[in-house]
Amino acid sequence: MRLPRRKRARGPSAFAPAVGVKGTPGANPSAEPQTPPKPTSPLSNNPASQRSKPFKSAALHLLSGGLSAGLVRASLQPLDTCKTRLQATRLPHHSFRSLSTLLFADGVPGLYRGLIPGVIGIVPAAAIYMLTFQTLKKRLSKQFPNRARDVVVASSAAVGDVAASLVRVPCEVLKQRLQLSVYPTFKHAFQAAVHSPLSKLYAGLGAQLARDVPYAAVEFVLYENLKARLKSDQRFAKRARAHSLMVGGVSGAVAAIVSNPMDVVKTRLMTQTATSAVRYRSVAHAFTSVAREEGIRAFAKGIAPRIAAKTLQSALFFAAYEKVKSTLAVLLRVDPHDTDANTK
Repeated sequence: MRLPRRKRARGPSAFAPAVGVKGTPGANPSAEPQTPPKPTSPLSNNPASQRSKPFKSAALHLLSGGLSAGLVRASLQPLDTCKTRLQATRLPHHSFRSLSTLLFADGVPGLYRGLIPGVIGIVPAAAIYMLTFQTLKKRLSKQFPNRARDVVVASSAAVGDVAASLVRVPCEVLKQRLQLSVYPTFKHAFQAAVHSPLSKLYAGLGAQLARDVPYAAVEFVLYENLKARLKSDQRFAKRARAHSLMVGGVSGAVAAIVSNPMDVVKTRLMTQTATSAVRYRSVAHAFTSVAREEGIRAFAKGIAPRIAAKTLQSALFFAAYEKVKSTLAVLLRVDPHDTDANTK
């Protein structure tokens, strides 16, 4: 008589997890599978990092704006000199010979006259400008989300320009007077600035603001809107650098056309001296005098080199700004997108 064969207890298969075995995934079939926690940055929960974040964001905009503007200004100085010399002349028309004599009076090196005060002024001015613009735009965007975006951008750009002009105008006066050979060298210009009252160093401040406030508003509103349009198109997602060049160039060209009449007035006020044949008392007096004596066409003087300069300047500045900002963001360990306002 055969005894019944005992069934051997089988262990859990390698291919099927055991049910009820402690420590195995099948111990509790009703429980949801646990996902591993996402890795977090060592700085994300660091209180010291959170406290230093505003300072890093400020440093990011200061350095990005200043370095980018300095490089662009140095490379485009000859076009700016041509623009200044054309706007300062009172002659209505030029032959090719007189025009070449006016522009190249000191030869090709003369086109770089005023470079030192120009760079000295534009670097801190652009740094203050971009810091003020980005900070104010971010705060206003939080208070007015998805409403009046263009007004927020234009207002932020205008306030940023006013703050930057307090630093830029004295250097701009010296730059333009060097470009017109009012001072023979930068040393003479610096000595004159030291002994000059603030009223002379800030000559043309009103015209500068009347030119730059609408210029900045038009430029940044166009830039922000065009950039947002291109970002929403997937076909252009991999061409960010080309987009910055194109959008910046278009924005700068349109803004240059709008603000050129007041740029002529600014040049006349900044470059007049005690021995000038015509003395302009104010922005309004200069504007009406130029219109009456030289005609409306005088407000278009220097527009060709100015459009060329501003197109290249805006294109190169925005492209350089985005590149420098992304590079510095890695060094400062801060998110470059977190420092900007949401403009989508």
